[in-house]
Amino acid sequence: MKQYKLYVESDHITTREIDENDEWDAGEDAYINHQVRILPSDHKENVGHPDKTFLAKPTDAIVMVIYGTGCTFGHTDGVHTLLGPMSKKTAEKLKNAIDARGDSGAMYETMKKLKVEGYPCWIGYFEQLDRVLVLNVGDSSWQS
Repeated sequence: MKQYKLYVESDHITTREIDENDEWDAGEDAYINHQVRILPSDHKENVGHPDKTFLAKPTDAIVMVIYGTGCTFGHTDGVHTLLGPMSKKTAEKLKNAIDARGDSGAMYETMKKLKVEGYPCWIGYFEQLDRVLVLNVGDSSWQS
């Protein structure tokens, strides 16, 4: 096992400006062009503050779920959550389960069965799944 740092870079855009005449309006925005880089903790290049630090094998994977969320007053697309690390086989099973778009109860059971900790924040009344990525821990290039 080795310690790794995961970095996410995204571009932020406004997709709908806030309506100044509506005190409740939050507008709409999005995070696009996600780029992920996983580096060993002893890597010397300064790439900023990591989004996640974890212990893993170079053959493990992280699952990145990209989704939209919001409320009655606004919406943001392209937010993400990171799950893992886990074996690549488990990551692929989890990706397939998420892509199947089950309800939160079924997802909790799947995550429990696969021994994946986390909260399925991509499931909810205002949430909308965009895509699921399986990121290779041992690959230090930018992944998207």
